[in-house]
Amino acid sequence: MKTEQQLRDNTDWDFFELDINIDVEKLRTWYYEVDQKFPNLKFSFALTDYTLPNTKQSILHGGIHSFGMAWPVDQDLPIPPRYAARPDLYPETLMTEDEFGAQMKVMEKYKFGYFKELLDTLGEDTFSWSRITVHDPASKIDPHIDGARTIRLHIPIITNDEAWFGWGDKKYIFTPGKVYLINTSKEHYTVNEGNTTRAHIISHPANVSYLLKYLS
Repeated sequence: MKTEQQLRDNTDWDFFELDINIDVEKLRTWYYEVDQKFPNLKFSFALTDYTLPNTKQSILHGGIHSFGMAWPVDQDLPIPPRYAARPDLYPETLMTEDEFGAQMKVMEKYKFGYFKELLDTLGEDTFSWSRITVHDPASKIDPHIDGARTIRLHIPIITNDEAWFGWGDKKYIFTPGKVYLINTSKEHYTVNEGNTTRAHIISHPANVSYLLKYLS
């Protein structure tokens, strides 16, 4: 079985599929309920009242939204990236990076339905830094390399046949019902060329080693 250190030392890999069964219908039911119950918590950089000036990343194009599920405290505001959040609205961002990261946890409001089952099965560490990211049609993220937490977990909720995740000239469609470990230390990009939205749970798992037992 591969170790976390081997994955970090050998960055040639793009992704691995994990042997975890996902009930797609139950996952979508939970997601649609989140979308209906918490429309005020969906963040995008169009919500400039919540962010510091000039903090939108230039690589983001089109309608890209997210429900930030994990945060150090229970928040009733949309969750921006920490670097972009106004400290007067999000005073917890004034913690040191280590303090902030150590206190990240899934907020109670999201712990219901099928996601609660996943949380109980895979553990809090798996979702300690998690969000739902939604890409509207014609949205894209330009090629980039992530600077931290470069092994990420993706659980597709809804997608289409033209919603791509790519490394160089290799393009993949991630399938609902499956779970993936993604290598974001290599230059990668996403593009939704379809006519419907693409939504994934994305997490920066605190315990990658635990998840490696699910490697196929």
